[in-house]
Formats: sequence, structure tokens, C-alpha cells
Amino acid sequence: MHYGYNAGTKAVLSLKESTKKISRAASIVGLTVIGALVATYINFKFGIKIHAGSINVDLQKGVIDQIMPQLLPLLYTFFCYWMLKKGRSPLTLIGVTVVIGILGSLFKLF
Repeated sequence: MHYGYNAGTKAVLSLKESTKKISRAASIVGLTVIGALVATYINFKFGIKIHAGSINVDLQKGVIDQIMPQLLPLLYTFFCYWMLKKGRSPLTLIGVTVVIGILGSLFKLF
């Protein structure tokens, strides 16, 4: 009886350690999937061009996407995450996104 009890408690501790490893691996896979979704589904078309003499350089395609493709969606995602950590509600983030979209459309930035 004592052997069964000791073996049972050791088994529970072993399972607890294994589930921590599985949970960590699942969270890493989940973050990877979220990163891929951000790069795939969030699009920014930044319409500002730099005029250097007779050469026109599109700021997003010619400079920002050359440094790191899909950098602007990543930065906006980090901004939303930061706002959530500051205690803002998701409705506030939706409102900010709509306002940024409208202002960008009015000033022909996006």
C-alpha cells in the first residue's frame, strides 16, 4: 500500500513536470502562428514617396520593406499589445484603428 501511494505521488509530480513542458511548447507554437497571421492578414499600404531629385522612392517598398518585410503591421500589433497591457479596452483599440484608417485615408497616407 505504501509503495502504491509513493508511486502515485511520484507519477503525479512527473505528469505535472511533463504538462509544463507541453504547455510551454504549445504557447511557442501559438505565438508562431499568431506572428504568421499578423504578417499575412494585416496590410499597410503606406503611400508616402520621397522625392530625391529626379528619383521617386516609395517609402514603404523602397526603404521599410527592404529592411524588414511586413514591419509596419508588426509595429501596429505591438502598439495594440502595449495598449492592452496599459489597461485599454479592445473597443478603444477598435476605435483607434478606425480613426487611424479614416485619417490615413483623408490625408492619402494609406
